[in-house]
Amino acid sequence: MEDLFSYRLTDFLMFSEQTYWRLFSRYNQSIFPLPLLSLAFGLYCLYAFVAFKKIVIKPLLMLIALAWLWIGFRFFGQLYSEINVYAGYLAVLFWLQGLLLLSRSFKTVTYHAWFRHPFERYIGWVLWIMALLMLPLFEILLGKSMNATSSFALTPDSIAIVSIALVLILNIKPWWVLAAALWLMISTLTYWAMGSLLSLPPFITLLIYGWAHWLQKRNKTGDNPSI
Repeated sequence: MEDLFSYRLTDFLMFSEQTYWRLFSRYNQSIFPLPLLSLAFGLYCLYAFVAFKKIVIKPLLMLIALAWLWIGFRFFGQLYSEINVYAGYLAVLFWLQGLLLLSRSFKTVTYHAWFRHPFERYIGWVLWIMALLMLPLFEILLGKSMNATSSFALTPDSIAIVSIALVLILNIKPWWVLAAALWLMISTLTYWAMGSLLSLPPFITLLIYGWAHWLQKRNKTGDNPSI
């Protein structure tokens, strides 16, 4: 038992931060120009959130679900597996989250009107902006090259942050994105083991996810009746 507690988090890390960053660079290059298209999609959605009283929700959830399935296949199944023997389990986690959100999309009506309290919705918008702009800029400030930054909704941390943003924006029950929270916990611990400040974005999002759970229990309203 004493030997067990003698281990540190770094003892379980199978790769360096530079190796991890190179993985993102290879991934982004392999899917180009999808990162540019996803960025344009994210900007349009942000505009729609702010400008319109209603948004088309069904295709949005479907696209996010497909992104989860794609990341599980390409990022974890084909690339991350080269540096982490447990990548297959993470791929399954992402596939399950994708299938869960896909099933959720079929339970929604086409349009969604705002009913959630504005403050909670604004926090969701901030998370969306974090995945869209703040996360890649923060990565560049910490030394990542531009081609190795987190592509919007196409890389693990980004899609998880986007999914939790939708919990707050669309008043979806938090348990629908439980796998996103689990990945953010793994990502936080991974970057923490590296001694990297990149542990902050997933950790902050994880705290907001917990806050969303608390809000749901306090309000006891469940899902928005319009979706």
